[in-house]
Amino acid sequence: SRFFVSVRQTGELELLLTTPLGIETLVSEQWNVLKRFFVWPVVVMQAPLLPQILAGLGGVQGPPLFLWHNQTILLKLLTLANTLLGATALCWLGLWFGAQARTQAGAIVWTVSLAKGLPSLLGLFCSVLMAGLLASPLRLDPLWYAALTWVPEVMILLFYLWLISAARYRLTHHLE
Repeated sequence: SRFFVSVRQTGELELLLTTPLGIETLVSEQWNVLKRFFVWPVVVMQAPLLPQILAGLGGVQGPPLFLWHNQTILLKLLTLANTLLGATALCWLGLWFGAQARTQAGAIVWTVSLAKGLPSLLGLFCSVLMAGLLASPLRLDPLWYAALTWVPEVMILLFYLWLISAARYRLTHHLE
C-alpha cells in the first residue's frame, strides 16, 4: 500500500494516471513488483506441506482408511491454496486501500482486517460449531466429521477468490 499512499499524498498519482501507460500498466506493474517480492517467502512457508502432500499421494488400502486419508490430503491441499490466495488477497487489498486510505496505518489495518481477520473469525465460528456437533447427542460418523473439517477451508478459499476479484475491480475503477 505504501506506493499508492505516498504518490497520492504527494499528488504524483494524478500525473502518473495521465501518462500514456495509464491505469492498467500502473496496476499491473505494482502487482508484478509485489509478486517478485512475495513469491519466495510464500514458497518457503509452503515447503513443509509439499512433502506431506506428496507422501500422502501413495496408495492406502481399505475403504475407511482410504477415505480418511483422502480427506487429510484434501485438507492439506486446501490449506496450501488458502495460504497462496491469502497472500494474494493481502497484496491486492494493500494496493486498493493504499489508493484509498488517508494514511499508511489505515491501509494496513483495513487490509489485514479483511484478508486475515474475517477468515480467522470464520474458522473460529466453524470450530465452535464443530465442537457443538461433537458434544451433541447426535453422533457423527468419523468420515462425516473429516468432511466437515474441510468445509471452513472451502468457505475461506471462496472468500479469498471473491476478495481478490473485488479488490482488483475496485482498484482499477477507483483510479479511473
